Amino acid sequence: MAGQQVLMAAWRRAKRSKALPGIWRDVGWVHTLCIFLQKIGCLEVAAWRWTTRLGGIIDLDPSSEDFDQTSGAVGHNTREAWRQTLFERWLARTDARTDSRQCQASAYNEQRCTLTRKLVPNDTLRFAVVTGASVIPQKFEVTLSRKNRRNGREPNTILCPWCKEVRGADWEHMVWKCEASGKPPELAAPADLLQRRLGWASTARTRAYNFAVLDWMAEVRQRILEERYEHMSSAPKAKRTSRTAAAAKAASYCLSNNRSNRQTTMGAAAATTAATATATVTAAATRQPQKRKAASQSSGRGASASGDQEAVMSSSKKSKLLPLAKKRKNAKFSMAVRL
Repeated sequence: MAGQQVLMAAWRRAKRSKALPGIWRDVGWVHTLCIFLQKIGCLEVAAWRWTTRLGGIIDLDPSSEDFDQTSGAVGHNTREAWRQTLFERWLARTDARTDSRQCQASAYNEQRCTLTRKLVPNDTLRFAVVTGASVIPQKFEVTLSRKNRRNGREPNTILCPWCKEVRGADWEHMVWKCEASGKPPELAAPADLLQRRLGWASTARTRAYNFAVLDWMAEVRQRILEERYEHMSSAPKAKRTSRTAAAAKAASYCLSNNRSNRQTTMGAAAATTAATATATVTAAATRQPQKRKAASQSSGRGASASGDQEAVMSSSKKSKLLPLAKKRKNAKFSMAVRL
């Protein structure tokens, strides 16, 4: 809980600094702390000071005489206020819970809650009993009847698995009234409603009696579960009516249709993949001759360019050599005339 964490953080800060944990104002984490304590029934009597409905004090002012130097008192008072609030919310429920209606005359008792917690540890069956998670043929009959009506069958009739006389036996019958349940004869039914229904320890009884009551109730719950599982495993399978057969046929058709659709989809995907691969190969094959042609053209252009360059160079050489030849010819002719 965020409020519990804020409370303990504020207490640790006040203890370390020996001063107020902060500025008293109705915003931020101070507001969160006040709302949390208000929800669990604490009354604000002053700044940084609250009282619980059980008489506990939560004081975060180090200068106060009630400021506790250990976190035990603050944490304990907060937890007890929280438990009392949850207990009262359970009694105030207006839904179909039978246990809360039967225990309207009960009040929260810190000592009783502590004794009950000591009887429960590491036992799931006892914990289920004290928290109201009981299982009875009455509720099982209602569940099966609804299921049978949906399937077009007659509602089930479930008798008490032990006496075979009471139809839709409730928790009271299974634990305390059934003569064939095997209840120890020395174990008298509790007069306290909270202990009779949920197995909570009574402060007016001995620990041995409280333990025997809760242990017997846990055994009854376990046996009911075993009977239920045996009934479910041995129950005959339902015959298919026209409606259920039509539903099964429609389900099988949908299944085959979905399968064919999946196969068609997979085939289309494979065809698409193959077409894509073919197009890729064709494009690659088309690009290769084009590359070769371009390469040959570029090489041809390179050769023609080199040929042109050589022709230009040879013509320039010829143009340089012609005047020299003419000069030599003229010189020879002049020498011949002189002679």
